[in-house]
Amino acid sequence: KLHGRAFYESIGSPKFVLAPMVEQSEFAWRMLTRSFLPPDRSKSLLAYTPMFHSRMFAETPPYRASHFQPLKTPLASPPDPSHSPETASITAAASSDLYLDGHPTLDRPLFVQFCSNTPADLLAAARLVQPFCDAVDLNLGCPQGIAKRGHYGAFLQEDQPLIASMIRTLHEGLDVPVTAKLRILDTAEATLAYARTVLEAG
Repeated sequence: KLHGRAFYESIGSPKFVLAPMVEQSEFAWRMLTRSFLPPDRSKSLLAYTPMFHSRMFAETPPYRASHFQPLKTPLASPPDPSHSPETASITAAASSDLYLDGHPTLDRPLFVQFCSNTPADLLAAARLVQPFCDAVDLNLGCPQGIAKRGHYGAFLQEDQPLIASMIRTLHEGLDVPVTAKLRILDTAEATLAYARTVLEAG
């Protein structure tokens, strides 16, 4: 898989980034934002999903279904007596493209963002979304109280070995690249060392 500049160029070298916002940067918001660009510049906007909780995403089907449409169980349709079994199988195959989040012609480039503090949970969640996105992002920047209570986001920066472990786990276990959103530390030297740890992990 591609990394760095080669990866950036492979997704259209986007010049604008629609940042992840909890309960805001859903598909409709991403489409509204993309609609302001001419069709020939659609790849110049990189969008993120809202931040998803990795353990809940991996373990709770209703949570997945309510936040990421490709993973929602489709409604069953009654059989159509006018369709032959062969026609029915073709229809079923085509229905696999009937989703919005991460659709290759509608919602790309797209990064799916997770918060986590457990490498296994993060990998399990990321594997579910990797067919529908260009990269998986680890949130290391959320400063809210809920992140402090849950020990994720910006509150992980004091445990950089854990951060490195999570990123390395994704790097080795996914077919798509891994990115991370992080905050600057108190000094330039500490920030550069932190960024280097993240970069070297994958």
